[in-house]
Amino acid sequence: MHDSGDGLFQEWFNTISSILNQSGHLKEVSTQFGLLRSDEERISFGLSLACVNDVMTVKHCFKPKSASESTRLRNEGNKLYQKKRYREALEVYSSSILNAPVESHGNELSLAIANRSAVLFHLREYRQCLEDIQQALSRGYPLELRYKLLDRQGKCLFELGQNNEALDCFQQAKQALSESKLDHKKRKFG
Repeated sequence: MHDSGDGLFQEWFNTISSILNQSGHLKEVSTQFGLLRSDEERISFGLSLACVNDVMTVKHCFKPKSASESTRLRNEGNKLYQKKRYREALEVYSSSILNAPVESHGNELSLAIANRSAVLFHLREYRQCLEDIQQALSRGYPLELRYKLLDRQGKCLFELGQNNEALDCFQQAKQALSESKLDHKKRKFG
């Protein structure tokens, strides 16, 4: 039989209770704690106590965002995409998105979202593809590449039977092509 009094949490509880008792605040803190209605409130209240911070250290258990890791994963996704391994590419692009810094000078986030939209298009997930296209465009997707997303958006809308909206997107894509860095021979559209 395991003694429920053993363990790290019990040790923390005993130490914090002892500190509060010695300071004369145990009854007051216990009363306040008893009035809280949710676990979220209880955790927030507990972490606000100075003695809790003295007894235990709360460390972040996640990796920080990394532009280089996002780029590495996007490149890995590109290789899978080229091999038509779309489901695997989808997962890797999603990991690239999760690793991309949100507030960044780079375009890692928008590029990863745009690449995932290409996979979603091939998987015929047109509505999700459209959502990713909008996210990529709103998060600083490079102007010189914008024609790709507008063309993909038009194709999705066409597949969804929204022909007039699709035509508008194709017109925008054609216009955006002039802002691309493609040479004139590669700019043939259609």
